[in-house]
Amino acid sequence: MEKEIMASASHYNKKYYINEKFEKLPELVKKDLKEICINYVEEYKCILLVGFYEDGEMFFETQVLEENECAFMEIDSKLEIKRIEREYSEVLEGLQKWWLVQKYTK
Repeated sequence: MEKEIMASASHYNKKYYINEKFEKLPELVKKDLKEICINYVEEYKCILLVGFYEDGEMFFETQVLEENECAFMEIDSKLEIKRIEREYSEVLEGLQKWWLVQKYTK
């Protein structure tokens, strides 16, 4: 299934990226998205990708470089994603609706 990456952050090179297609989002939403990504990668020492599948379902995907695999706690990181989904539910639901509208109004 095709994926559209909305934002990503990397603990390794200390960078945050937002896809130019999402630059028109309100500043508060972009701020929340950046906060989610940066806090997550700082805690779990990984790369985080946030985006959408072609059907509109949002995804959070982590990547860990081999040398840091033993430090990565997969269960804890999944629980953190669930916490993010609860805490930022309004923002994430709004993003999902916005993405679907953008996709189907082209």
